[in-house]
Amino acid sequence: NFSKFSPEVNNWLKKADTWDKFDIWQFAEVANGYPLSRLMLHYVDQHNLLNRCQISRDAFINYIRALEDGYLDVPYHNNLHAADVLHATHFMLNSGTFRELCEKRPLLRLAAYFSAAAHDFKHPGTNNEFACNMQSEIAIRYNDISVLENMHVAEAFRLLRTGPKCNFLRSLDKSDHQLFRRFVISMVLNTDMAKHNDLVVKLRRNVTRRKESQSEWLDQKDEKAYLNEAEFLLDMLLHCADLANACRPRQIMKKWCRRVISEFWRQGDLERIHGLPVGPGRDRQTANVPLGQQFFNKVLVRPLYKLWKEVVPEADVALKILNENLAYWASEVEAQRKEQKKESASIKQPCKQSRATSEEGLKQKGEDSFITLHSRKKSGVGNPNKRREFVPAIHVADTI
Repeated sequence: NFSKFSPEVNNWLKKADTWDKFDIWQFAEVANGYPLSRLMLHYVDQHNLLNRCQISRDAFINYIRALEDGYLDVPYHNNLHAADVLHATHFMLNSGTFRELCEKRPLLRLAAYFSAAAHDFKHPGTNNEFACNMQSEIAIRYNDISVLENMHVAEAFRLLRTGPKCNFLRSLDKSDHQLFRRFVISMVLNTDMAKHNDLVVKLRRNVTRRKESQSEWLDQKDEKAYLNEAEFLLDMLLHCADLANACRPRQIMKKWCRRVISEFWRQGDLERIHGLPVGPGRDRQTANVPLGQQFFNKVLVRPLYKLWKEVVPEADVALKILNENLAYWASEVEAQRKEQKKESASIKQPCKQSRATSEEGLKQKGEDSFITLHSRKKSGVGNPNKRREFVPAIHVADTI
């Protein structure tokens, strides 16, 4: 019975409403290969969404298990990342800002959970740029526009029809079905990082307008205006949740860092094989991981979360951890600078023994060796919940 959880799973689920007490990696170890499905079912049951939305429990369970099985065994954009984003989504939906919306419209809470769970469905481990440069089948199908995001959401909805007894939306009336699709499509498409700057500008404009008018979020009387603002705020919520790995406690954050860097470097290897330009941070021989992480988190993630805190004050816990992680990366960059300065000085003293650069030497530096200086070894990280053969990322069309 998939609905019955082990004591170990239940112990972790007791912490699944918190930001800094829940460890998705340890939860995955006890979830028997289905961290996403089990977490999703827990959240849905916690808010009685299946009964409130009149949805078949069997069909819903069939769907979420098939969805999780459809995630590929790639280093970062896998079922565990989807579960992590789902956790962040749930935390933010429980904030005061969204409480009334979710209570009045449980279908929108379900749409947000669905979007989080499906937002990287069948991700090949390479990005939109690679798909377009390779002129892959999905790039052609979606005209080089938010290629992966369009594929993720289309395949998630297709699974409702093609999966074995998976169509849990069958019981919805036409208007609810259209509303569900509208919100899910919008949320998933807005996880495209190409839209990040526009989203931040729009969010800043809305925050400023709210402060000037001293009005509350989601206080419109007009139904159309209310749904439009709800759609925008849920778009922003999922975008923030998708970047939440940078705001996790340090040891969890570093695990995600190793995963994302491994996936970047795999793509860089493929780009070199196919004669394509190797993108920033994707050359394993020259990538400066601490500097890259410092830049991404300082320039992109922190400004977003500082604004998001104005919408969801409860996000302050994530912002504080992000600032702590930024301090960590700053210290790594400074340590790197000192090491390089020391190396430069040693060149002028040829008698001095050179610094060990072998792989064994790197291992002796401890677990941080992967993310300090210019590590040249392969990460070797795989999905801890591996159930499927790895599908080579170059076969993008085969993943549809």
